[in-house]
Amino acid sequence: MTIEATVDGTVIRWRDKKRYLWIIGAIVPLIPVSMWGLYVLTDSTLAWYFGPFFVFVIIPIIDLIVGRDGENPPGRAPSRPSRTTVTTVGSPTPSSPCRSSA
Repeated sequence: MTIEATVDGTVIRWRDKKRYLWIIGAIVPLIPVSMWGLYVLTDSTLAWYFGPFFVFVIIPIIDLIVGRDGENPPGRAPSRPSRTTVTTVGSPTPSSPCRSSA
C-alpha cells in the first residue's frame, strides 16, 4: 500500500514495506483449530495447551527477536488513503438497478 498526500504543497509518499507480512495476523484465529487438530492426531490432552503456549510464550519471544518497527508512516502522512471514485463499464446506476436472475 502506498500513501500519497500533498501537505502545504509538499508531496509526501510512504510505502509499507512489510505489507506482505500482514497475512501473519491470520495465524492467531487458527490456533483453536490447530489445537483441535493436534488433539485428534495425537489423542493427547496436552494438545489443548498449545494455544496458550503459543500466545503467551512463542509470540512474545518472536516480538523480542523482531524488535521495534522503525518503518512507521511519517507523522504528516494521512492515516488512510483518500477516497477515489471508480466507475466500471456495466456497473449498476440508479436508472438501471442490479437484478439477480434467480
